[in-house]
Amino acid sequence: MQKAWNKGLNKENNLFIRKQAKSLKGSWELNYGKEHAEKRKAKVRAARLKQSFNKISSIELKTKKILLRLGCKEKQSIDKCASWLDFACQQPIGGICVPDFIFPLQSLIINCDGDYWHGNPELFNELDTIQKKVRKRDSRQNKLLNEKGWLILRFWESFIKENEERYTKDLSNMLDIQLTL
Repeated sequence: MQKAWNKGLNKENNLFIRKQAKSLKGSWELNYGKEHAEKRKAKVRAARLKQSFNKISSIELKTKKILLRLGCKEKQSIDKCASWLDFACQQPIGGICVPDFIFPLQSLIINCDGDYWHGNPELFNELDTIQKKVRKRDSRQNKLLNEKGWLILRFWESFIKENEERYTKDLSNMLDIQLTL
């Protein structure tokens, strides 16, 4: 059984804490000022990039299996990639983002975008706020990575699931691998 957060507080302290919590509702900018809010957001973004991602989606797993079948080798980090076909999964790049698959020697990034979360235009005529936010973030990340010399390939979930053979050929062409399947 879960214990109430205010158990053991006297009435006066309980009211004081509730009053403070009410006053903090809203944005960081309203409560602490724009400069402090920006610093806080930057800290949160930096911490987010350092997190390890243990979950891999079904389309990422399918892509990983295809890459391994094509002769690519997965490495634990970008630093350990020594061959043209070595790749790392979900490693932070330059404080910008955490791509799905990174080929550092080719300066190539492969991202598998979920239809819903990234707002596949073939399936969604109007985007909700989350999809708009993710689309904007993706666009910003692509621009920053392109400026740093990275090539970004994005594949939609529905394409990966429905066209596995064509997807395999596309990956093989992008990685300049002769198909022997």
